[in-house]
Amino acid sequence: MTRARRKRHIAVDTQGFAHAVAVTTAEVTDRKAALQALERCKPSLTRVQSLLADGGYVGEPFAQGVRDILGEQVTV
Repeated sequence: MTRARRKRHIAVDTQGFAHAVAVTTAEVTDRKAALQALERCKPSLTRVQSLLADGGYVGEPFAQGVRDILGEQVTV
């Protein structure tokens, strides 16, 4: 039996508390999974003003996806 590989995507605040989590299969891109996690947890993220991400999340399409989900006032 072959087991599907999983990836965990976790958005934390500056103190390390988790606010958005997604578990996906390995073939889902990090950017897509992050946007899924933000969309799922959107009601509890109303006070987010900026989002810091590592190099795996670069690009205007990702930044625009974050702004579409969390609001245009968010800086990525």
